[in-house]
Amino acid sequence: MRIILFSQIFAMLTVLGVVGVFAIPFLAPSIGAANILLGLIQFEAIAAVLSAGISYSLPPIVGIMKGENVLILTHDPMRNRTIVKIGTALETKKKGQEIKVISGSAPETGIVQEYSGIVTPARVSIKAEENIKVI
Repeated sequence: MRIILFSQIFAMLTVLGVVGVFAIPFLAPSIGAANILLGLIQFEAIAAVLSAGISYSLPPIVGIMKGENVLILTHDPMRNRTIVKIGTALETKKKGQEIKVISGSAPETGIVQEYSGIVTPARVSIKAEENIKVI
């Protein structure tokens, strides 16, 4: 869930753009108000594109960080259903590696399937218990 990162980067770039746009009249007084407004709109567009690009490209670089929320998927073969839970990563790992996650009280080991998106958390797939006893 990189929406917070996206918002922070966008806010920082917006502040830089506004400061830059309002510094223009002091540096070049011949530029009109319409050009200043157009410059502000261009800075906002650049800030949105850079924020989305950084938020999208950061997860493959750093992976899943320790303490990050993850979506835990477990397939139950007995009932033919998928159980979905929210958990917390206990390690820093990349896609395809085994990772320890905790949901509730017991830590579990799973495989990182996907990194987090701008709104969605990272997905970790956990194998169902293989020691199923039939009574």
